[in-house]
Amino acid sequence: MNTHDATVSDKQPLPALTGLRFFAAVSVLIYHCEVLLVESRSLFVLASAAVSFFFVLSGFILTHVYANRLQVSGWPAFLVTRWARLWPLHIACLALSFILIPASQHALSTRVGLLKLATSVSLFSSWSLYPEWTSPFNPVAWSISTEFTFYLAFPLLLLIPPKFFGRAFLIAIFATFGLLVFLHQVVLDGDITLLKRFYYMNPVARIAEFICGMWVCYLFRACWKLNSAGSRWNHTLIECVSLVILVAWIIVLSYWATTPVFLESTGTEILWRWIRLSGGTFPCAALVIWVFASSNGHIARFLSSSWMIFLGEISFSLYMIHYVMLSYFLTWQIPDQSIVVTSLAVLAASIGLSTILFKLVEIPAKDSIVAFWKRDRQGIAEVFQGLGQLLRRPSPLVAGVGMIGLAFSIVYVEQKTQRIRENFAPTGDHIEFIGSGVLVSHSCESLPDGALSFTLEWRVYPDNSKRRFIHLTDNDGNIVRQLEDIKFVQSAKQESVLDRFVVPKEHLSGIKRIKVGFYSRESGMAELVVKGESDKDRRFCIKEFEDPSKL
Repeated sequence: MNTHDATVSDKQPLPALTGLRFFAAVSVLIYHCEVLLVESRSLFVLASAAVSFFFVLSGFILTHVYANRLQVSGWPAFLVTRWARLWPLHIACLALSFILIPASQHALSTRVGLLKLATSVSLFSSWSLYPEWTSPFNPVAWSISTEFTFYLAFPLLLLIPPKFFGRAFLIAIFATFGLLVFLHQVVLDGDITLLKRFYYMNPVARIAEFICGMWVCYLFRACWKLNSAGSRWNHTLIECVSLVILVAWIIVLSYWATTPVFLESTGTEILWRWIRLSGGTFPCAALVIWVFASSNGHIARFLSSSWMIFLGEISFSLYMIHYVMLSYFLTWQIPDQSIVVTSLAVLAASIGLSTILFKLVEIPAKDSIVAFWKRDRQGIAEVFQGLGQLLRRPSPLVAGVGMIGLAFSIVYVEQKTQRIRENFAPTGDHIEFIGSGVLVSHSCESLPDGALSFTLEWRVYPDNSKRRFIHLTDNDGNIVRQLEDIKFVQSAKQESVLDRFVVPKEHLSGIKRIKVGFYSRESGMAELVVKGESDKDRRFCIKEFEDPSKL
């Protein structure tokens, strides 16, 4: 069925844009796989373009739907509806991060961790300049904090007459640039590191993208008949040109990101960084949105297919949950595991779980909150009726569970076929120091002078803040000697680390056991879990002697 009629209305479906959302969400997932699995950021501009696409699309769709029917009296209902669109899924993903990622549980044990949780739950995290506050627990959640700020501003922006919206967009661009210069020179005193967070995450720095989407929608509505004219192959050609322009510009910006640029003035430097970090791709994203909103070419028809529309509908859940799933799979990654296999497993698990979240959380929670706000008992009843029908015909849920099962099967097969590393005997137990790392294997070798040489293999968590210690204890468990503790180098990835140390022969006299653990002055010793059970001693014995008196 042709969805492009002769005129456009606020109820006119734009299915191709829904399908595009899925590819934008997958682009962000690919970038995060690169960051955590390869420790590279070469695809940053791709992820930045995807986020810009979401912000521009948000302004476009909201204007398309509400421009002719949002009155001042309807502002509260609009904000409740938009809040209900974001918040329940955000809370569900936070809860899953605490369940699946032990490091997230550990963060809640401190006062600062609870404050970060409150900031994230209240959707204010993107207003901070500090990365540990803008991206706590689920790092992608900063974007919905920014998005909710756009929702707050949207009713006011609608008061601007459409014929003046181009000027409003230019004012937003110049105001953003002026604010960046002011922050750089006065507030942050030239600290470009903190300013980068502002470029990329703060709603004030990104409001121009949302306003651009609103402006493009006004232009799109004014030129609807012109946009929809032409043959299908002409539309396909225009679609291809718009995508080529977007991809080419992403490649150019990626090249700029890795090429030294010598800038003579602070203003030029700030402009260049803003273009590279957030402001460089949204004009191309706006072009793609305009083209696919009005086009009826073959690519648009593909994006408008029923299964692509479904993938687009679950794209918000996919975007919100993928980082949690990636972090979870990293906790079970073995050394030398294929990056492609892990990425495919994360993609499959994320699609499966996002399907379940979309059907059981995102839609029912939104509809329930809106119906409760309107005091619509019939609407609340319909939500429960919909859930009942879903349970009677659970094919989407079964498909979601199947995708998750496929993801774990992929990882299982990969790990079963993985080559066993030489010179290491696996411990056989799952030995985890919560929030710090997993002891994969350990070995001990006697040296000619009577000393003992130990080699421990760790999978260190990227947010580990504790130091590894070695205790030499006597028969009663008392600490006779402690070797020099070490702090593993922080890494964006939960990587494998070889930890080698030697215990001299003179230190072994009277020693019954050699134990290892993690400790920090702020939070004490890391909790030890062996085979799923907590160890009260919080130290794992890597060597035990039969008769200490003979050493």
